[in-house]
Amino acid sequence: MEWMFRSATKLPYGQNIEKLKESVVNATIQVYNDVQKQFRPTPAKAHYTFNLRDLSKVFQGISKTNARAMGNDEQFIKLWAHECLRVFQDRLINLKDRADFKDMVAGKMKEKFKKEWDKIVTVKPLLFASFTPLIYPDNDTSKKPWQDIYCELTDRSKVKKVAENSLSEFNMMFRAKKMDLVLFTDAIEHIVKIHRVITTQLGHALLVGVGGSGRKSLTELATFIAVYTIEVIEMPKGYNMVAWREDMVKKIFLACGVEANNLVFLFSDTQIINEAFLEDINNILNNGEIPNLYKAEDVVQIIESVKEANKSNPDFKDIADDNNKVKELFATQAKNSLHMVLAMSPIGDDFKRRLRMFPSLVNCCAIDWFLPWPKDALEDVANVFLGSIQDLPNQEGLVTICVDMQTRVRELTIRYQEEMRRFYYVTPTSYLILIKTFVGMLDNKRGFIDRQI
Repeated sequence: MEWMFRSATKLPYGQNIEKLKESVVNATIQVYNDVQKQFRPTPAKAHYTFNLRDLSKVFQGISKTNARAMGNDEQFIKLWAHECLRVFQDRLINLKDRADFKDMVAGKMKEKFKKEWDKIVTVKPLLFASFTPLIYPDNDTSKKPWQDIYCELTDRSKVKKVAENSLSEFNMMFRAKKMDLVLFTDAIEHIVKIHRVITTQLGHALLVGVGGSGRKSLTELATFIAVYTIEVIEMPKGYNMVAWREDMVKKIFLACGVEANNLVFLFSDTQIINEAFLEDINNILNNGEIPNLYKAEDVVQIIESVKEANKSNPDFKDIADDNNKVKELFATQAKNSLHMVLAMSPIGDDFKRRLRMFPSLVNCCAIDWFLPWPKDALEDVANVFLGSIQDLPNQEGLVTICVDMQTRVRELTIRYQEEMRRFYYVTPTSYLILIKTFVGMLDNKRGFIDRQI
C-alpha cells in the first residue's frame, strides 16, 4: 500500500484515501484469517485452501486503479471490498457460502471503516473493470470519459452495451467461430471477472463449471475485449507428448515471448489426454516456464527472433551480444505476457485428484466457480430463442414453463442426491436442448400442416 501511494506522483491520492491504508491492511489480514477458519476444505470443497498469495492478490487488484477513479474514501472502501470478493468469494461453491462471506466483509467494513454495506454499495453486484469508460473529467458527462481506468461499473446498461458491441465485432471478425451468446447479468459478471484476471500481471484463471456454462465462450469474449490474442491448441487423433511440447514452443512461448504480446492460453480438462500435460501447466503457473522445453535449434531461433524484434530498441543494444541475457529477456517477457485460463468441470473425482496432484491450479490461479443459471438468466435465454419464432402465441407462458421445468428438475436432483446419494447433473446445455427441441418440433409440425393444406 505504501508503494502504491508513493508511486502515484503524477496523480496523487487524496489525504482522506491515504489515511485508510493502515485500516485496509488490517481489515484484509483479518478477512484472510477469518476465511481460513470459517471456510475449511472438505471432499466437496477441496479447493477451499488459502495462502499468502491470495492476500497479495487483494492488494494487487487495488493497485490496478488510480486517483481519477477514487473520488472519495467510499470509492476506495468499495474497491477494497470488491477485491476481497474476487479473490475469496468467487471460488465458493454455493450461495450460502457466498452470502456468509459477503456478511463477513460487510462486518469488517462497519468495524474498520464505519460504513454500512447497503448504504455505500448501491449498484449490485459490486463490480470493477477497466473496459467501460465511466470516469469523466470534473464529473462532467458532456466531456469525453477517460479510457482504461479501473473503476466501479455503476452504469450497467452501458456495460451491457459494450459487451454486446464487442460480441458483434467478434462475430464479424471471426465468422467461423461465431458465438450466439445471451449476455444476461451473470454472463457479463463472469466476463468482468475473467477480464480482470487476464489484465493483471501474472494473472491466471481457473474456471470451474459444468458443460455449457459458458466458460470458453466468455473467455474468448473477455480476451477480445482486452485486445489480447487467444490460443486454443487443437489435438487431432494421435496427438502425443512430442506434439504437445512443439506446440508449447511455437504456439505459446514464441508467440508471446519474442515481442511481449499478451496471449491467453485457453485449456480445458477435455483436452487432458495425458496427465503429463498438467505437469507442464503446473510449472507454467508456478514458474512461468517449462523445464527442459527447448531444443538446441529452438534456442537459436529464440535468440535470433528476439534480436530481430528489438533491433530498433536502443536499450537492447547493451545485452544484444550476450546470448544468456537475451534468453533471460525472452523468458521474462513470456512469463509476464502469458495468461493461462483453465476450464474444468467439478463432476467426478478427476477434478479433486488433479487439485491434490497439481497444487498450482489452486495456489496460482484466481478461481471462478460457475453457479447454476439464476431464474432471470433462464428467462433471458428462453426469450431470445423463442422470440425468434414468428407468430408464436403466449410466448411469456412458454418462457415460464421452460424456466419452471429447469428449476424443478434442478431441485429434484438435490433431493435425489440427499435420498439416494447419487448425482444427476442438470446443465445449461440441457436447458438449451429443451428449448431447441421445442423449436424444432414446432417447425416440423408447422411444415406438416402447411403441406397438408
